[in-house]
Amino acid sequence: MSVLLNLFLSIFVGVLWMLFVYRMDRYEPEPVKKIILVFLLGGLAAVPAAMLEAKLNTPLKIIFTTYSVPYTLSLYLLIVGPVEEFVKFFIVHITIFRKKEFNEPIDGIIYSSASSLGFATAENFVYLNRFGSSLILFRGPLTTLAHILFSMLWGYALGEGKFHPKESFFARPVNGLILAAAAHGTYNFFLYPKELFGWSKGVQYASAVMVLVLMVTLWFILMKHIKKMNLESPFKPLSLSKKRKSPIP
Repeated sequence: MSVLLNLFLSIFVGVLWMLFVYRMDRYEPEPVKKIILVFLLGGLAAVPAAMLEAKLNTPLKIIFTTYSVPYTLSLYLLIVGPVEEFVKFFIVHITIFRKKEFNEPIDGIIYSSASSLGFATAENFVYLNRFGSSLILFRGPLTTLAHILFSMLWGYALGEGKFHPKESFFARPVNGLILAAAAHGTYNFFLYPKELFGWSKGVQYASAVMVLVLMVTLWFILMKHIKKMNLESPFKPLSLSKKRKSPIP
């Protein structure tokens, strides 16, 4: 029964967040079938990601003392962040990026979110089965949102790079991936400080502040650019275009 409950909670949270993000595409919403496809493939991508992370973690345990600062930084910044963001990116790139449905910059945001939410749903299911259903109270509003924000960094780069290339097209997604992996790794590092620094109240407060600062910063930056993408949408009605001549810088 608990397995079914955990499955329901994981899917429910993923779908709720997907509905929230889906509404950001104001003028030409994506086909629901494509969103579901990318969401499901993002969930399946969690399996090879976990296997690859385990493989890459083996030499780290030989090089560094387990749970030391160098080990933990290397694990999250060089393995977990890059691997998880790449597999989510890969799903979007092979399934939808070159399709006709990917027809405006904000689509990068929508599909990156679908992939990351599928991934987060699978991850949440595993964690709930391991640590209990109540963990959804933490992972639902915080960790799942974090997955969305990190992937939006390369999703933004995909959309802008395809329709408004200002530099080498291939460099933009790479830059987005690097930023996403760095943000993801930094988030994980401050989320699990117990093994490194103990579990004093000071450590708890400092870690919580760092996580919140990171997420709030990403939220405001990304929401600003999402607003700009909507203002510049080729599907925006002409009447609205006349009212808003200048996009957000």
